[in-house]
Amino acid sequence: QIDGMTQSEQEALSTLLEENCRVRIFNKKGLIRYCKGLSTVPSELMLATGEYRIQAITGDSVPATFKMGYYKGETNFTIEASASTTVDVTCKIKSTLVTVSLSDSLKQKLTDYRVTVATPKGSLVYTEAHLDSIGYFILPEGCSELNWTIEGTQADGFAYTQSGILPNVKPAMKYNLAFNYNE
Repeated sequence: QIDGMTQSEQEALSTLLEENCRVRIFNKKGLIRYCKGLSTVPSELMLATGEYRIQAITGDSVPATFKMGYYKGETNFTIEASASTTVDVTCKIKSTLVTVSLSDSLKQKLTDYRVTVATPKGSLVYTEAHLDSIGYFILPEGCSELNWTIEGTQADGFAYTQSGILPNVKPAMKYNLAFNYNE
């Protein structure tokens, strides 16, 4: 469930994630099986006894996007002689989610407003058309900050800009940047 999405939007996203899911099975020597799309993953697979790892990845693995998040899951498993093994893999979101909201009083004071949210590798611009959108960011290794800048035009025609840093940002968390007008 994603806040603000209708049931049909969530179903469409789920279908898109399932279609783009990539499943890889590895043994000690490396990759032994690759499937793209959950519908191509066989319900049963014959494997020799031994140690294996299964990896499932889906979504957008780009630095910043409004489209969809990035999900990944891995599980180690063992195949024993004359035994059937069931393996479940849970894909967890690896993206950091960001929403932006502006108070009505701020919208009355600024026109042509936009909020830019950025990491060192990518950025998204939230305009009036994107204010209800969820932005998905993949934080670069060692990065735990999001930079933000709000810009617009004041009633007197002068440009307005304010910037800041959101510290201690973590993957798989949703942050709502709420901007308000204060005299």
